[in-house]
Amino acid sequence: MAFRKNNPLGLVSGKIGETVSRIRYGKEVVYSKPASYRISCSPSAVFGRSKFANAVKLAGLVNSVPELSLVWKIAKIKGTNSYQKIIKHNAKLVSDYGLTLKNIITPPLTLVEGHSITLDGNKIILEFKVDKSFPNPPLILLTLISFQNETQNEMFIVRSDELEKIDNGYLRGVLSLSEEALDKTTGLNNAILLSAFLSASGTICWSSTIPFKLNLKP
Repeated sequence: MAFRKNNPLGLVSGKIGETVSRIRYGKEVVYSKPASYRISCSPSAVFGRSKFANAVKLAGLVNSVPELSLVWKIAKIKGTNSYQKIIKHNAKLVSDYGLTLKNIITPPLTLVEGHSITLDGNKIILEFKVDKSFPNPPLILLTLISFQNETQNEMFIVRSDELEKIDNGYLRGVLSLSEEALDKTTGLNNAILLSAFLSASGTICWSSTIPFKLNLKP
């Protein structure tokens, strides 16, 4: 890297011969032109790129939800912003074809356990066992769903406020799927669901991510 002075053409940005010029803080900075390279098609390279692509897809979806982006922002964990924190904590946990039960959509905090999952038409019914200290409704249930098999995956987030206490220490949440979402399940073997509760009002609080796996095979 070098600074170009007294350029008769004035400040220049772009490629010139074997150099690349960029304007930084009002000065022309000259870099050597990067050498061209081949993208490796080895199994390990393809595997690594697929995993990273799924981590990026997950992070983009989670960060697009204002409430989830906020809890990652305020969580006291390493990372310069919400998006980078989400990738950092999920990149090693995804698979090359989708999500795993170890992935998370919220930073670890209040513990909630998954109890059961049922698919009923266009609705997914989730039951959770919650700690006594966990806030009562109103709550928001956010769930990242990945319909997937070994060759493809479809990810999206479902928001629900259909929550009720069904017994001492248990909550039931209902996710309603659109026809478009149901169409995406065709030919896919299973679904990974990553759920989390967030407070709907008052003090910001959230649960750790609760994972579920749903078998879509008949």
